[in-house]
Amino acid sequence: MKLSIALSTVPTKHPLRVVRTISDDIFENMSDDMKPLYANCNFNPGSPPKLYLRALLLGVAYSIEAESQLLDHINFNLLFRWFVGLPVEAEIWDEEDFANRRRQLVGSGLAEEFCMRTLNHPRVRRVINVDHPMLSSYKTNILSAF
Repeated sequence: MKLSIALSTVPTKHPLRVVRTISDDIFENMSDDMKPLYANCNFNPGSPPKLYLRALLLGVAYSIEAESQLLDHINFNLLFRWFVGLPVEAEIWDEEDFANRRRQLVGSGLAEEFCMRTLNHPRVRRVINVDHPMLSSYKTNILSAF
């Protein structure tokens, strides 16, 4: 039985609703760029690049400083699970797998492109202070290494 997190459980004015909508649109626009990742990087249908990209975006938006912390937040926070696209019963990635996927996405340039397009979108900028000094320095760090 697959238990998904319903959008109705996310408060209507929560900023992550806006960010998720915009990030989905951006991901769709980048879908041709993602095709080689599916073929060359062993991303399986259960964990497509989109999920990892959303997880990285959470790390940037919330200034989560370590992969282990990010994975813990996603594992235990239903809002973060919804944002990433992980069903309630799905197991979270292990740190090694996540680190490998992050390196693939960062190395291809897609992680930075996705995060920057999303964070620089006017609707996202209205709900997240992307110019905050802490976030600005963190953006550069997360996209290279935790």
